[in-house]
Amino acid sequence: MKTLKTIVISVSITAMLSCSKTEETAAPKAAGYFALSQAAINNRVEANENGTIDFDLGDVRASKSYLFILNNGGDYDISSVQFHTDNPNFILSPKSISVLKAKGMGLTQIVSLDVVHGKAINGSFIASLLSKNDNFSYATISGTTQNTKGENITISTIVKFKVSAKIMDMKILEYGNEIRLDTNFGTVGSSLGGLGNLRNHWVKDSKFKIVNSGNVPFTLKYGTENNGNFSNSIELAINGEVEISLPNVLNSLFFEFDGANTTTNDKRIQLGNNGKGYLNVLRIPDVTW
Repeated sequence: MKTLKTIVISVSITAMLSCSKTEETAAPKAAGYFALSQAAINNRVEANENGTIDFDLGDVRASKSYLFILNNGGDYDISSVQFHTDNPNFILSPKSISVLKAKGMGLTQIVSLDVVHGKAINGSFIASLLSKNDNFSYATISGTTQNTKGENITISTIVKFKVSAKIMDMKILEYGNEIRLDTNFGTVGSSLGGLGNLRNHWVKDSKFKIVNSGNVPFTLKYGTENNGNFSNSIELAINGEVEISLPNVLNSLFFEFDGANTTTNDKRIQLGNNGKGYLNVLRIPDVTW
């Protein structure tokens, strides 16, 4: 009987030591951290050694939305998640999340990024343009989680967004001088692009030039008909130019600019509902600029 008790005690001690060793070798829980992936591409990106996540979103020709998946890569929840951006043309939604569950514990969190460039995404108003070519926004994602000791800590990650903004633009040159497009001399009724009215721009001479001053090529069409039946068409590369003839006084030409749905500065070129730009040029020799 004494021997049996000794065996039972020995087995119990061995089991306790075995559990103790298992607990000692178990990996500690990792603090919560942010991992972001672009939904359409599904490229999961975690913060680099500087705590930054980089996304190059490529070209934007007009306002555009992007979808991202935000995950928690750690073993502890992240609470009170907040989003902030330093560029008003880059808008993240939602603005906050109450809890981002630990990995494998919750539903996928979708985050949208609206890059505003010209007409608003819902089309209701004209918003500000981005600068031509490269634009950046630094977004901060912050929240509260726990470290390996179970202590509450604040974490944050910087997300760098980059886009290359495209703008369709042009100049009208007469005698080598640029005619201001941000002013006009009345309007003319027109159904082109669904605009209703086109701005009139006046020239004195029978010849003038149109120069592509934007950063996208466009197709230029023009003619005397105010119905979309343009008699002339030319492809204008970036910095390309074409000389236009308007021989008769008091005659006008209607112009269409097709930059493959690239936005414009509305104060310079009216953008139609079809994504094309329009204006009218009238010849009156006695105009004083």
